[in-house]
Amino acid sequence: ALGLAMMLPDRWLFTPAERLRHAFMQRHGVSADAAGNTLSLIVRAQHQARQLRGADNGFVPELKARVDHTADSLEGIARLIFEDPSEGRRNLALINRADLLVEAVQNHSALRQDKSNEAQIASARTSVSAALDAFAGAISAADERRIEAQIQKIDTASDVADTLFQAMRGPRT
Repeated sequence: ALGLAMMLPDRWLFTPAERLRHAFMQRHGVSADAAGNTLSLIVRAQHQARQLRGADNGFVPELKARVDHTADSLEGIARLIFEDPSEGRRNLALINRADLLVEAVQNHSALRQDKSNEAQIASARTSVSAALDAFAGAISAADERRIEAQIQKIDTASDVADTLFQAMRGPRT
């Protein structure tokens, strides 16, 4: 029975989630717990993006574009975390706080469905726009910090390489 089970394809023995977690562990060399946590964070960011897109019930074009851009940003964060699991720690606060943004957009959508007057809807739209702006600013700041860290790594590696190559040439006379 054990020999027969070992010959069965993986798709018969493991769920798609288990296969994904295993592939993620192999690709990044992380533990099962770390892979599970990272993948759940990725799923959460993707779910938030779907919720934002699903909340649109006829938003004005400008707000619709901004909500879609925010959803794209969340999906971009999910891809970034999938490529580099250490980005999960850096983006955890953004994803946690994006829940509030999703709630605000969904509440605005619900308000539009109620018999609210245009002044109330405009006021809610202004609040949602401010929240979207704040989120976009936080993403920009996180991107800037990531770029600065990469530049610092490049500078450090270049300086060390330069020093080592200078030492290989020996003293100049």
